[in-house]
Amino acid sequence: MAIRKRGRGGVIRHRLRGIDRYDQLMVQAKVNWVKGRRIGFGVVAVVLVGAACTSWYARSNDPLSSPTATQDDSEPTTADMTVQKQRPTPVENHGNGTAAHVSAEQAAAPSSKTQPQLGIRGLTAPGLQAEHWYNLPKGRESIDVTDYRGKVIYLYGFQSWCPGCHRYGFPTLQELIEHYKSNDDVAFIAVQTTFEGYGTNTPQRAKETADRYDLTIPVGHSGSPQQPSTVMRRYRTGGTPWTVIINRDGTVRFNDFHIQPSAAVAMIDRLLAVSDQ
Repeated sequence: MAIRKRGRGGVIRHRLRGIDRYDQLMVQAKVNWVKGRRIGFGVVAVVLVGAACTSWYARSNDPLSSPTATQDDSEPTTADMTVQKQRPTPVENHGNGTAAHVSAEQAAAPSSKTQPQLGIRGLTAPGLQAEHWYNLPKGRESIDVTDYRGKVIYLYGFQSWCPGCHRYGFPTLQELIEHYKSNDDVAFIAVQTTFEGYGTNTPQRAKETADRYDLTIPVGHSGSPQQPSTVMRRYRTGGTPWTVIINRDGTVRFNDFHIQPSAAVAMIDRLLAVSDQ
């Protein structure tokens, strides 16, 4: 402690050297506090950016077809080719382009809601007019839905690069074909409805995809850079995969991105039981 005299009156003023050290500590504490706030804001910013990226990635990896999909995305894995029950359960639907969680019985029954944004449910199934066909009956160069009048038709739209087609659509199609293999009143048709990736989703790739899944049903291709898929436009599909079920009278009774095999069986069996629902 230093003692100094100041002023004429000999006033003694005490000054503690410790006060200088205290001031220094206070200044340093304020600096550290400011730095801490900056670091805290930085951490929060990183967390928010990470959450946004995770959300975008989840959306971009939706199982449905995407213009950013690549051919590698469409290659099915061993797990994808196993029984449908072992796959993640996708969202069910009402058959009119609007997703919802429903039971097989609800999916088989007509919906009372009118939501016309996608599909043509309740309307007469229009002609397909696909440009290319494979696996046709001998002597035929093309087929159409009118050739199957009196039967229940399961029409499946796909693209060769569509991940959702390989993960959900084709396995469901295979399961239903196997289920109704001895029933001549159920017909199956698959059409590649190309609206993107024309260099990849070609007629040849449609045939290769059909061969990959050992399909013996008629398989068509519709769509080119000059003329996007006529089937997609006429059926007002929402993309791929797209499933349409048509009753004996040629009326569309179901259309949506996907239907569980159990729900499809329930609906097809009902449509087989009567001429119309």
